Amino acid sequence: MVYMTDVSSHASPFYNYLDEAEMAQARQVSRRKLRNERLQGLGPPYVKLDRRILYPVAGFQAWLESITRQPVRANRRPSAEVRA
Repeated sequence: MVYMTDVSSHASPFYNYLDEAEMAQARQVSRRKLRNERLQGLGPPYVKLDRRILYPVAGFQAWLESITRQPVRANRRPSAEVRA
């Protein structure tokens, strides 16, 4: 015998996604900037379902890692090995 479980007890299939407003808030940018990035092929990966734009959290984290830069010391002098 099969019993139906309460659907409300299951997480939404989109719980690992941010909508456009949530992404704009997380990045502290406007929704317009997100739209412009999508048009230019920049920014984090996204999924489009009909008119709805969703950003996978894992894709956002990977995108952040891909744009992470290492700090450069301003007064760094090349070592003797590099100068030779």
